Amino acid sequence: MFDEKRYGLIFRHLVEKKQLKTREVMEICGTSRETARKDLERMQEYGVCKRVHGGAVLTESDAVTVWKSRYCIQKDVGLPDLNGIAAQAAKLIQPGSCIYLEAGNTMACLAQYIKNIPDLTVLTPNPAVLVELAGSQAKLVFMGGELSCLRLPSFVVKNLTPLETHKPDISFMSCGGIDLRSGTVMEYDEYGLSREFLRKVSKKMVLVCNSEKVNRKSFINACPVTHFDYVVVDDGIRKQDKELLSGMGVQVIVA
Repeated sequence: MFDEKRYGLIFRHLVEKKQLKTREVMEICGTSRETARKDLERMQEYGVCKRVHGGAVLTESDAVTVWKSRYCIQKDVGLPDLNGIAAQAAKLIQPGSCIYLEAGNTMACLAQYIKNIPDLTVLTPNPAVLVELAGSQAKLVFMGGELSCLRLPSFVVKNLTPLETHKPDISFMSCGGIDLRSGTVMEYDEYGLSREFLRKVSKKMVLVCNSEKVNRKSFINACPVTHFDYVVVDDGIRKQDKELLSGMGVQVIVA
């Protein structure tokens, strides 16, 4: 079986199950353990999965969206509905604001709901945000840098001057998970902008995520959850998790 066909089979099962054991990959593709491991390592390089002990888990990077299109997988399969939380998050933005939208599908979805906000300035490394806001009256500042193979289609920001100059009224971010036990926001990789830096230059910080990520560990410790003023989440969040976040001084907004 050709590499491309194996990747497609593995990816389809990852989308459905969210994680796969190496032995499952062997069974799916009819390959040796060594080939299965190499396939998962290669797919990790593309950013669609993250290797863990004994297998791999699906990431929620932009690369997953690209691969879903590539392998003709329905857009909504395996992805949460982001529209509700995106629309709710957009209500925090006032006319005349300057905002930062980071990489990721969540931010591209949020961009749909801010097109008609007057006198808006948007800083972003996310080309999908630019495409969504093209033709709107928003002033767009693209923070390009090195193209990220792990966060396609986005850039690893090298020039921080726009953020230092504009000092966003609100910076919007997503995450890989929120570990409530340690009070830590976690990421899939280390390529995002420093949360410490964003906290320094931003008047407000907003974390936008679906409830599946609450009380879930990811791979990189990004920052304390207390760096954020708000967490916008869907109504699937458990009452005790909401209370824990509120107890940390974070305002929880449920869509």
